[in-house]
Amino acid sequence: MALPRKGDSSECPTVVGFGSFVMDMYSTGSDLDLSINFGNPSVQFPREKKIQTLRKFAKKFYSLQRKGHVTSIQTIMSARVPIVKVIDYGTRIECDLSVENWDGILKSQLVHVISAIDDRFQKLSFLMKSWAKANGINSSKDRTLNSLSIISLVAFHLQTRQPPILPPFSVLFKDGTDPANVRKNVDSFLNYEKANEESLALLFVTLLIKVEDFTERSENVSRAVGVEEVKKIYDCIHRSIIGLLFFLDGKMPAPELKELLFGSVYVSTQESTDKNEATTSNSPTVHHPDQTKKMRLTQNSEKKTC
Repeated sequence: MALPRKGDSSECPTVVGFGSFVMDMYSTGSDLDLSINFGNPSVQFPREKKIQTLRKFAKKFYSLQRKGHVTSIQTIMSARVPIVKVIDYGTRIECDLSVENWDGILKSQLVHVISAIDDRFQKLSFLMKSWAKANGINSSKDRTLNSLSIISLVAFHLQTRQPPILPPFSVLFKDGTDPANVRKNVDSFLNYEKANEESLALLFVTLLIKVEDFTERSENVSRAVGVEEVKKIYDCIHRSIIGLLFFLDGKMPAPELKELLFGSVYVSTQESTDKNEATTSNSPTVHHPDQTKKMRLTQNSEKKTC
């Protein structure tokens, strides 16, 4: 999916997909991100005009809702990127509609292109997004982490492994951020990651540790994250690490760890309720992280996987 060239006609608007579907990091519950584009990236589209356009779409959606075609319409105009959220009644797919969201389109295409270097980038991003969603820390609206924040953390983690799995973005973007140019640079790095054979499980564990260290030193992990929300993110990370430790020590079964990390998708609600009632008195006490814990996690994470 190429971005329109400079000088393309702006008379006929186009609908362009971006986000998790374009990055190939979607699940059955993922939102469908769509941008209504009237021009091209070089032409500034005023924010007020974007809002006016979205209000027109919202009005049409309300008409469709009365006919039973859509439901759950929300207009979020105060966000950095104004959107209208709507759920298709037949498919139950939630659509987030924005206007002239060239930044989102470009970043989604770049992530997709860079994923060709090593599929662990795509898989680890998907894993971290699932973990964040299960723990309720995946919403920029709630001042926690959005998808691009999570993907950026994953990319940084893979760039700083020894040996690295991804090259620095400064190298990939040396000829600019046009997806076609980036793809040419990516082609020269397709065997870049061969020296690193770390498993997805090890990368997941070490990323949690790295982010935990980062939140200890800072009040912010992303532009939109609030101070109180950082504490919530830290608690989720720390609770996940403690669960991994219990699993590695044989004190937590794999299904329980999966539920802790990724929600009740792996076990039935009744099983979860029974298990919680049975183990409430034996729940692990969360202590402050130390170097011993980190060594144990990184040394044992490849011996056991969930």
